[in-house]
Amino acid sequence: MTPIPSRFRGFQKSVSGLVAVLALGLLAAPALAQEAPGQGEDEEEVWSFLRKELFQDRTITEGESVVDLTAPYRAQDPAMVPLSIQEKLPADSDRRIEKMWLIIDENPSPMTAKLHFESPRARANLSTRVRVATYSNVRVIAETADGELFMDKEFVKATGGCSAPVPGDLKEAKRHMGQMRMRIRERSEGWQAPWTLQVQIRHPNITGLQKDPITHLRPQPHYVRKVRVSYGGETMLWAETTFGLSENPSIRFDLVPGGPGDLRIVAEDTENNRFHKTLALQ
Repeated sequence: MTPIPSRFRGFQKSVSGLVAVLALGLLAAPALAQEAPGQGEDEEEVWSFLRKELFQDRTITEGESVVDLTAPYRAQDPAMVPLSIQEKLPADSDRRIEKMWLIIDENPSPMTAKLHFESPRARANLSTRVRVATYSNVRVIAETADGELFMDKEFVKATGGCSAPVPGDLKEAKRHMGQMRMRIRERSEGWQAPWTLQVQIRHPNITGLQKDPITHLRPQPHYVRKVRVSYGGETMLWAETTFGLSENPSIRFDLVPGGPGDLRIVAEDTENNRFHKTLALQ
């Protein structure tokens, strides 16, 4: 059995429960609410544990042959670290990426997002911003339609991203919670080539690790946990997300529209609030 790192030892009696929580990306229990887990441990110990629990004994090919991750070596703002993921498979290839995991090893909730690409028209080219708690490897693992796994990783130097206070007035942020901004970042000349689209969801994405400067109390975690993208009534992609995404989570993605239609985004948070917005592409 894979050794359980010290940061997870409180769950030794219920490893199966931990696996289920990890799979859903909801690892935010108080026992893990520490800002710099894994400090002093072998860097690969946590990943070894996560790899075993999430992927068992499946082979993971490392390198940039299928997926390429770009991240800053030293983050300017640990609460808003930009990441870019590019699918390296040719657009006309029979192979395509169907699933993708975004993992930040040393975050309190390592599983930051799991994405499902339901349609061949949704390309696995993404950009987003994440929180990084402490110096950590950031990984993207992609699964192709034939069941093979591929990984790329970058080491990011950052500290305090998960405990950084939400900027501005939290009450005001909650008042505007769920408002969305959708736009076309890059529009191809035809309908059969990828368009780059972006959605931003106003949400404080509270980690539960921030401390109120007056009461010194920590709020309950409250963050966007699901995002679904559909076009013309067909699901293109959907994501299971955690507070590892930054405040006001933003996702930029590529989509081949195939023709005029309505782009619809539906999001849900951990308090079962649902938000939606539609953008007509024409």
